[in-house]
Amino acid sequence: MVLVRLALPLLIVGCGFNVPATPIDASGGEGGGSSGEGGMGTEAGDTCYGTSQRATICLTSMPMQPRTFAAETIIQTQAGNAECAVLGAGSSDVCVIAATSIVVNPNVRVAGTGPRPLVLLATTGAISIHGTLEVASKKNGLVGAGADIDCNPGQNPPASNGGGQGGSFGSNGGDGGNSNGAADRGIHGAIIAPTKLRGGCQGANGGGSPGTLGHGGGAVLLIAPAISISITGTINASGAAGLAAVGTKHSGGGAGSGGMIVLDSPAISHAGAIFANGAGGGGGSGNSAGTDGADPIAVGGAAGGAKGSSAGDGGAGSVGAANAMNGGNGTNSTDGGGGGGGGAGVIEVYQFSGALGGTVSPPATN
Repeated sequence: MVLVRLALPLLIVGCGFNVPATPIDASGGEGGGSSGEGGMGTEAGDTCYGTSQRATICLTSMPMQPRTFAAETIIQTQAGNAECAVLGAGSSDVCVIAATSIVVNPNVRVAGTGPRPLVLLATTGAISIHGTLEVASKKNGLVGAGADIDCNPGQNPPASNGGGQGGSFGSNGGDGGNSNGAADRGIHGAIIAPTKLRGGCQGANGGGSPGTLGHGGGAVLLIAPAISISITGTINASGAAGLAAVGTKHSGGGAGSGGMIVLDSPAISHAGAIFANGAGGGGGSGNSAGTDGADPIAVGGAAGGAKGSSAGDGGAGSVGAANAMNGGNGTNSTDGGGGGGGGAGVIEVYQFSGALGGTVSPPATN
């Protein structure tokens, strides 16, 4: 075992390890090293970052240049993408964008999509968000990075014309609506306590010829000596809306939950918007069609879709500390229930002990 001295404490939890946002040289030389069980799997010369317990990030080589996003950029997080940094042995399965400092310019959108969560790592300077950093899922659009992994599908799948349940993550998704008391709705799954960096959970398709489910929001981790989110800056990891029933007399799809946002820095300045809200469930259809639920586009909530005649409305998504809403019931046996709203995501802050400014939904935990 190599003993090391650090300016900040090294916390060892089980077989994982936490390290300061300043680098640790796993070779054990002057200025830091991996120690004991915490260093399992690292290679000599790797430099590890982060204190969050949510991901192990060890770089095999150090970035030498800053990174400025000056135009819309879609980051694909699948393995093998050359834009993702090469990580050392023992690192988490994530896509890391590493630079000395990172800036997202005003009116610029940077979106992460793909099977792995997204990590932004600034080794010596700040991460500055003046535009939009997004791992949100969107109806009929991108699925957020690392979404829909290891999810609880729910306690009861919708049947007949019952509405699909919303996805659960940081809070419960809403149940779908019944069709005229037939007890055919989808029932939400349990809340999930995250043990790693991961996205939120999808809703469920409605029963019958249903509206389609919405995907959960993705996951993003920011690690830097300082993080700044200006008044024009946004970080969005919200879920996608459930879609309305296809045709008439069918049920709405359940919406996706919010995903996960983690900020790991001793100095955070936030004047913008950080949110990982649930989306709205799709409306059921009767003799007329319902409408799709809404995607969250700001810290405020996302409404469920409107019902068709005699059907059920979609449930609103979770926002702030409020729970997602259940889908409404159809009033006739052949009229579909609405889809449930998506549950809240998870926002976590590490190292920084002050209160976040700006707007944050759901409330962050330290």
